[in-house]
Amino acid sequence: MSDSLNREEWLEERRRGIGGSDWMNALSLEPYGCQRQLIYDKRGIEPDFPEDQPEGYLTRGHKLEPLVVEEAEEKLGIKCRRQTRLARPDWLPKWWIGNIDRMVVGGGVFEAKTKNPWVFRKLKAGGIPLYEFAQMQHYMALADRSDCVYAALEPCSWELYVDLLNRDDELIEKMLLAGDWLWDIVQDEGATLPERLDSGSKQCKRCPWRWHCQGDAIFSSNKAKADEPVERRLLTEPGMVELAREVYQLREIVAEAKERLEELTAAAKKALGEPGKYAIDGHPVNWLSYTERRFQTGPFKKAHPDLYEKFTKENNKEAFRWD
Repeated sequence: MSDSLNREEWLEERRRGIGGSDWMNALSLEPYGCQRQLIYDKRGIEPDFPEDQPEGYLTRGHKLEPLVVEEAEEKLGIKCRRQTRLARPDWLPKWWIGNIDRMVVGGGVFEAKTKNPWVFRKLKAGGIPLYEFAQMQHYMALADRSDCVYAALEPCSWELYVDLLNRDDELIEKMLLAGDWLWDIVQDEGATLPERLDSGSKQCKRCPWRWHCQGDAIFSSNKAKADEPVERRLLTEPGMVELAREVYQLREIVAEAKERLEELTAAAKKALGEPGKYAIDGHPVNWLSYTERRFQTGPFKKAHPDLYEKFTKENNKEAFRWD
């Protein structure tokens, strides 16, 4: 975000075209990409569930950007400068917009990022995600450069991740085609929108326009009948909204952590080769093989319904689910 722009001016400027951070949505990339979301945003449609303003992570990235540059310059032995004026290539369409963090003196584009500890660990383990790779291609095309220095800082540990990306003209061509198609839809309010995603998808659950897009379908479950009336009490109190948002953010972290833990466990088993008791980095690790016996309630109920009823006890319970 430019120092000379407040948040509202910055948002209005972003609506004039497709910027680097828009490619997750423009190309429907994981984890949260949705083309309809981009169209609603660029058309200036008021969100149903607006995010808090200003968003802390944007402030963090903006204020720490000079420090990321400084750390990368020391680590890589390069010099960077601000690019106040940029000569756009003639072949780029007008909707291809954006601001470049820095330019490497005598080199290509420089992109500064800050990451929280969990996201930083994912970055180190899996490399730059595809949506950020597309973002870097956007900036290389905008500056007409062939390479980009990507630097991400994790402020808690002050650890820096750096990578050098090369320009991918094949991907840029796909981005041009997708962008032309989407920008035509943005400008034509009567155009047919891209197909909706499933209302239960993680993209929809955090989309600011989910009610505008999905309607009551956002409340439906896989088990509910399509014509079943939905009766919900809509809570809009700030305290409840913040509570729910934190719950869903934590659930995403837990789900991603569980998936990563399963990957690491599989890798450890492959390395160890066989069950046993081990000590790794001062921690006991037990890989045991055993037989488990479980009572099969379903077959017993079918074979002995009278006995099942005789030994079944009813308890009053309640369920609270964050769907």
